[in-house]
Amino acid sequence: MYHPTLLQAVITLTLLGATLASTVRAEEERHDTTPIHEEVAGTATVDSLPINRIDRIDVVDRQTLLFYLNNSEVYLNRLPRPCIGLNKHSAVLYKTSQPRLSALDIITVLRSGGSDMERGASCGLGKFEMISAEDAKALKKSTS
Repeated sequence: MYHPTLLQAVITLTLLGATLASTVRAEEERHDTTPIHEEVAGTATVDSLPINRIDRIDVVDRQTLLFYLNNSEVYLNRLPRPCIGLNKHSAVLYKTSQPRLSALDIITVLRSGGSDMERGASCGLGKFEMISAEDAKALKKSTS
């Protein structure tokens, strides 16, 4: 005999289980501390970084960004050419439809425009090179 309430309960529990499993998987990925780099000629470089692991981005100068990941890794990104309006006080915006930010993506400089942020120049990213937190600190200090 067909019992709609029993079937509804089974479907609800199945969907709830799938949602919970998906949420746990996403949370595990966000807190994943596995290194994402590969050694290339003695330097750890990658073409992209997982967006869900980017903690913050610091601008060093017109051509250099530091990407801090939530697992304490730091990646240096030297833009292929200087980006107009980019400086250590700049905020940057990136937009991608992919789960990773890659060397093919573009950042946009945000500048203060009264009460709003206005979009400035857009510039392509370069490859990401892993550096130590100490090297990142020294790099930032050398440009201040």
